Amino acid sequence: MKTTLKVIEFIKTQTDSVVLFYSGGKDSLILLDLLSKSDLKVNLAFMYLVKGLEHVEKYCDWAEKKYKVECRKYPHFVLSQYFNDNFLRFHEKPVPIIKLGDIEAQAKKDFNCDWIITGIKQSDSLNRRLMLGTYFLKAINLDAKRAYPLSEWSKSMCLSYIKQNRLPAPIEYTKGSKSSGVDLNFDCLSYLKLNYPKDLEKIIKVFPFAEVQILNGSQNKQIPKI
Repeated sequence: MKTTLKVIEFIKTQTDSVVLFYSGGKDSLILLDLLSKSDLKVNLAFMYLVKGLEHVEKYCDWAEKKYKVECRKYPHFVLSQYFNDNFLRFHEKPVPIIKLGDIEAQAKKDFNCDWIITGIKQSDSLNRRLMLGTYFLKAINLDAKRAYPLSEWSKSMCLSYIKQNRLPAPIEYTKGSKSSGVDLNFDCLSYLKLNYPKDLEKIIKVFPFAEVQILNGSQNKQIPKI
């Protein structure tokens, strides 16, 4: 936690406004709370796989109301690749490839802000541990103006902070698993089928063959019929 506070204090010497890439997951919930308490102006950039999904939109609505922040929504950078690969879709004309850097650049332009904050942690993977180890305080890429205040946090630290500060519980598509947001796999889609069927319908409109993932996955996992 001490390193996290040092990171935030350093950011405050560089800017009074940041772009937080926000998903409603545990890391971004914690960062929103910490950054807001630091008096930095926080602007949220949310990447969607499919527009208007209720089970994730509610986290954006909650953030805007509680912290008085603006949440702008951008198409996720994987979408252009999915479309060009005809992934779970009918064949259509190719679309321009969009990369994460393109979305970051647009968010910085929209908010007139240079610094980007994300919830990447050393505990996420060996590659991330090695990458973060090369940065200032193991959390700040000075050249790119990106910061990762939760660099040294573990999953248990994150869950403890959420409980102590009474933040909303993040979605778990499968109990105990790492959640990287909305995906087109069995766990996520079957969760939506059981809990947010209208969200599943919206996904199927964009990815018509998404139900195949549920059918294939259910051969090995039993899910209740609805």
